Amino acid sequence: MLGFNASGFRLNTIWFVLGAVIVAAMLVVLVPMAWNRWRHRRLGRTTSVVFAVLATVLASGAAINRLGSFYPTLGTLVGTAVDNGTDPPPAGGGPARSGPGTRVRLSMHDTSTGRERPVEVYLPTGYDDPTLAGVRYPAVEWLGGGGLDATGLPGLLDDAITAQRMPPTVVVMPDMISGNDDTLTDDVRTWALGALRVRADRAGWALAGPGAAGLCPLDVALRHARTYAAAAGTATCGATAPPVAASGPPQPLALLAIAGADQSGRVAALSRIQAAAAPPVQLSTYVFPAEVPADGPRARLPAMLDWLGRQLPGPVVLPGQLPAGSTGGDRGAA
Repeated sequence: MLGFNASGFRLNTIWFVLGAVIVAAMLVVLVPMAWNRWRHRRLGRTTSVVFAVLATVLASGAAINRLGSFYPTLGTLVGTAVDNGTDPPPAGGGPARSGPGTRVRLSMHDTSTGRERPVEVYLPTGYDDPTLAGVRYPAVEWLGGGGLDATGLPGLLDDAITAQRMPPTVVVMPDMISGNDDTLTDDVRTWALGALRVRADRAGWALAGPGAAGLCPLDVALRHARTYAAAAGTATCGATAPPVAASGPPQPLALLAIAGADQSGRVAALSRIQAAAAPPVQLSTYVFPAEVPADGPRARLPAMLDWLGRQLPGPVVLPGQLPAGSTGGDRGAA
């Protein structure tokens, strides 16, 4: 529709839900009232029943969507349904908002397989606000399987951002099932820069996660040190990394290696990484207590997010695009 902005059409407002409910109720009432009044009864009855059912489903979906805020605008719904990895989520955002973020499922082109790869994205609260279309957020590429909800990551991100332990951040989790090699990181960054409102500078990008399908954040960051400024992962991920001094970037690379106190293999790997670390790599370590479940999300994720919060810069506002009276993040080129 010419001139229609899908990103500005909100689906999670009470007025949209009420409108959908009222329309559904009217169509449901119309079915028995007009049952014997149609000129062409078979056509009229069939059409009225179909529209009543569709309206009821829409009203139910609108109510559920408002509770979970899965698709805050029509733009996010269309972008997910099309699933072509080219249409960005709606413009806008707020670098100083708090509250639950939004999860969307999109897809990106995988150059190693020539196919589309599913991608889950966490968008910080306020991202869909069209009044701050000039905001560009720092980004974390999350290497791990199971999806965002399975990790418990969205809730922990909400807490960290609300408590200002972490800047509002976009998190991208690509599918890690097949075709996983070093081209994935290049594909993710290229796709995200075109589909999402993220910072393009090296300082605004980090890697994190437990790793999956043979890829570990620490290893990948050491091989792509000119792309990422920071990486956090389990200590075993860095145990087979290239020599730090030989692979180090011209700019500092911050690494966080994590191990459990009762995980002897990871503790030993952490020691090896410490022994090998040399400038320009800046290594931090964290050993969580033995009583914390080693595979539970709350064992390593809070430590990762707090550390990432100290490494990542805040959102940046493109020159001339911050509305009067708004407060935002850093100004400058993204």
